[in-house]
Amino acid sequence: MRILIVTHNFPSRPDAGDAAAGNLSVRLAHEILQMGHSVSVFTQNSPNYQDLYTFKVWRFPWSGGKTLLGHLKIWKPQHWMHFISLWLQGQREIKKCVHEFDPELLIALWALPAGHYCKQIPHVPFVVWCLGSDIWTYGRMPIFRQWIRNILQSAKSVAADGLALAKEVEALSGVQCHFAASLRLPDLTQMVSVPKMESFQFFYCARWEKAKAPDLYLAACKILLEKNQKLRCLFFGGGSLKVQLQKDLQFLKNRFPDRFQAGGYLDREAFLKMLTNSSCYVLPSREESIPMALSDSVFTGTPLVVSEAGDMGSIVRQYELGSVCKIGDLNDLVRAMDEIIHNPKNISLKKQNEFFTQYNMKNTVNKLLNISQTGQLG
Repeated sequence: MRILIVTHNFPSRPDAGDAAAGNLSVRLAHEILQMGHSVSVFTQNSPNYQDLYTFKVWRFPWSGGKTLLGHLKIWKPQHWMHFISLWLQGQREIKKCVHEFDPELLIALWALPAGHYCKQIPHVPFVVWCLGSDIWTYGRMPIFRQWIRNILQSAKSVAADGLALAKEVEALSGVQCHFAASLRLPDLTQMVSVPKMESFQFFYCARWEKAKAPDLYLAACKILLEKNQKLRCLFFGGGSLKVQLQKDLQFLKNRFPDRFQAGGYLDREAFLKMLTNSSCYVLPSREESIPMALSDSVFTGTPLVVSEAGDMGSIVRQYELGSVCKIGDLNDLVRAMDEIIHNPKNISLKKQNEFFTQYNMKNTVNKLLNISQTGQLG
């Protein structure tokens, strides 16, 4: 089958640390290839891109350059031209791409803008895979809500990468939404043998956006580093809250120069090395489905502290992966982090196997292809 992946986020190299959710698009493409299908990708252009893939990546020009869609704000007039450019250029250029590649199926990663592009090709069925921000951000705005509803209702089938997210998609669209996890299947060739730190070390590496709660993590670090003289805290990533977080970052660097470390995005190898080296990965998100870092933590045997956002809390409890805190509650986050310091968790091999049997990209691709044919899971 010839399959076209349509997305607004596709990195030029598969291990790009700043690609965030764009790496999901790469893993999806590779898994489809491994299953014997032909795949191509349609996405927007960015300056100085040199794609390093064995399959064709179609990039169309737009006015936003390297700007990520998630960093564009609808309430900022200076961003409107980029939104308009993305919608109009994409809906025009996808027709050229489809004419040349002649796909039998389109897979839209996120309802907007990818689902909108797919809707312009009425003779090719498309699946929409909702991944959180399209529903939590745009789906809750009156100006976009009906637009997204129409896209979802036009799709052959709809999926979401979280159980809670799937329920919200169904409430928004009135159509059945299937669960298809976006977690990675572990790749042992990427594993680096790294010993754990002797002192307890927390690790945060995610987008610096309100949904990922980097401010809560830094506030918790302030409290716990004062209490525990042997504790270390790591903080990596990047995003639109960079300026807002500078005061806290500077305080922590000055107050704990040997025990607090911050930096930008990490490539895949560096991320896995630092994760393996750490005692616990922390993701206190305000909004979340099932983040990719969760599967990486299970892969490396690194316990987690997560919030109840999305499905994280129930998964961490089910597979005994760490501690859970309330959403947006600093005191409860400190409690959960302190608890795991004094009662360290170990992820058992049995629980790792159970987790990856349930959550992996091969299962996800099978589900997406199945529902594209039948509209239902087999």
